[in-house]
Amino acid sequence: MKEEAENSPAIPLTNFRERALTATGISLPTYNRICNMSKEVESGASASFSTPRKKRRISRKIDTVEPGAINALRDLIHDFYIIEKQRPTLKGAKSGDYHDDMNHANFSKWVETQLNPNLPERSGLVVDNVSYHNVKAEKSPTSGTQKDEMINWLTQHNVDHNSKVTKPELYKLIKDHKEQETTYRLDTLFEQHGRKVLRLSPYHPELNPIEKNMGNEGLAREEFSKITVDDWSNLCNHVNKYENEVIEKEHILDNFIDSLVFSVNTGSSDEDDFGSVFSDSNDSDDGLAGIEPLN
Repeated sequence: MKEEAENSPAIPLTNFRERALTATGISLPTYNRICNMSKEVESGASASFSTPRKKRRISRKIDTVEPGAINALRDLIHDFYIIEKQRPTLKGAKSGDYHDDMNHANFSKWVETQLNPNLPERSGLVVDNVSYHNVKAEKSPTSGTQKDEMINWLTQHNVDHNSKVTKPELYKLIKDHKEQETTYRLDTLFEQHGRKVLRLSPYHPELNPIEKNMGNEGLAREEFSKITVDDWSNLCNHVNKYENEVIEKEHILDNFIDSLVFSVNTGSSDEDDFGSVFSDSNDSDDGLAGIEPLN
């Protein structure tokens, strides 16, 4: 208003709504709501005011849960109610076991001091997808990484690139090669002692034979010795069969998608054929045989 007193009005005086919105800083819906409430009060209706944030929506603390986490939670609940015959409480949540504070540092220390010294030579280990198993030895660049760092990463990993291209193009090269160049700290700890690490497929517990035997977890201490070589072989064969079926379905899907793309690419010839037929029908009177104009 002070500026308008010194200069000419920025908003015409006749445009009272825009002047009110600019002066008060409120939104148009709020302005309309106030006007409607004023009309209701003038007509004799009682005014009602809502407490600010009284109906504020509270976001859920957990938006998404991974399938593996759901299975783990289900198994934990089953153990509490079926095997241990108790309910989980906050008081009993702290067990004092090292698993409560497990992280990559503690796990690496346990591997170096307890596991590695007691494993036979040239042995192999199968690890799942727990976070402290999958700490990367080197973090690959992200889309927000500076361009110089992206170029250095590509150079260190012998990836052909042009330093004059844009960051998105460099990052695409990084994404195409980072899985091949990924190394894990845990793998390094075992490989130093001549041991090989195999990793389970993420988010696919059905491809892990031991998951097929999780129903016997509560009786494992007593019944584990009863699992014969043939039993384990059957479980592995079942997983291999399922894996082959998944791969076969992927090939079928790829071929089907390729055929759809091929049809779309060759659609111009079909359109030409259709256009020629339609043109011929228009040029010939025989194409409209039996059709008479309305009077």
